[in-house]
Amino acid sequence: DAFVNRAIIFRKDSMRLPEMTSFSPREVLNDSDNILLQRDDSVYISSVLAMKEKNLVYISGEVISPGTHPFAEGMTLKDLILMANGFTHKANIAEVDVYRRITDIKTLNENVIKAKTFKINIDKNLDYGDAATFLLKPDDHVVVRSIFGAEDLKQVTIEGEVVAPGNYILTSKNQHISDLLKDAGGLTAYAYPPGAMLIRNPNADTPKKILENLTNQTILKQQQELLDTLHSTSNQELLNAPDIVAIDLTKVIRHPLSSDDLVLEAGDVLSIPKIPETVSVTGEVLMPAMIRYQNGKSLKYYIQHAGGFSSRAFARKTYVIYPNGSVDATSSFLGIKSYPKVTPGARIVIPEKPIRHGLNTAESISITSTLVSLMVVLLTFFKR
Repeated sequence: DAFVNRAIIFRKDSMRLPEMTSFSPREVLNDSDNILLQRDDSVYISSVLAMKEKNLVYISGEVISPGTHPFAEGMTLKDLILMANGFTHKANIAEVDVYRRITDIKTLNENVIKAKTFKINIDKNLDYGDAATFLLKPDDHVVVRSIFGAEDLKQVTIEGEVVAPGNYILTSKNQHISDLLKDAGGLTAYAYPPGAMLIRNPNADTPKKILENLTNQTILKQQQELLDTLHSTSNQELLNAPDIVAIDLTKVIRHPLSSDDLVLEAGDVLSIPKIPETVSVTGEVLMPAMIRYQNGKSLKYYIQHAGGFSSRAFARKTYVIYPNGSVDATSSFLGIKSYPKVTPGARIVIPEKPIRHGLNTAESISITSTLVSLMVVLLTFFKR
């Protein structure tokens, strides 16, 4: 496969500078133009195959093995489909598209269209018909589209206090939380609807782990707002957190198909906990603890039972994370503070006060110099 029409000799001249000269290997082989080689010469003879553009064809869409294949003379559309291991169950074989680039220079110059399309029909019995005789050309792109409305089966999960927890298939695009509850046989006697959460992430952690992460991430987020010094790794953790949709399952049960009864998506996890008996107090208290829930007791009650605020506590930023993932914070209006309600299974979080950095020596000197200069200017002005 050597290209015998032209080759190159790389050599160095008398000043040891590189130079190049060409010759015809065909003439050298015929002894009509032999060349005397010199010390350190390098001869380069190209390959005919290397000088040819690599010809490929492409197939994508609803075939089992989409991809790129080497082009061969005489290759048909049927050949390429077989090389892609045939169609998937969603393939619309009634109309397969073949896109071919336009190579005619005149057409390219006169028209904005750069490719033409061929639509090939394949019989439902896989009688390839036109596809068996349709010859492909280099750089052809074959696209097999899906049947309108055809989709893979989508799965959701319900776990916790239901009669039949497990995985379920979405049988329609309009399946609601109430439909999933019905399929799972309803709630058990130990279910706690206010604590139900919808996790919208196929790779979500367990609900317990999510609430722990949510606490840590919320603290980090508050520190970012207060100090603006949150590291990029912490930001990444917040971005990668599972999407927790706070739902009111009690309203969903009472009013199915209402605005509270969300439409499910593939990968959703509906978690329904059992009735919790404790409240967690974390963050800047003297003794973070799990405290038995007492009906009607206020936020202050649980903080006091955790030893009260520490010296580093940012008390007015205290917030509560509820079992369903929703959050409520302490607020103030006209000097009157309003504290979040505490429910069974709630997690009370007391963040740390922001660190206030004092002025360094250089900053102090700079400010002092500015003030002195300002005083001199004012004294000079008033003396006039």
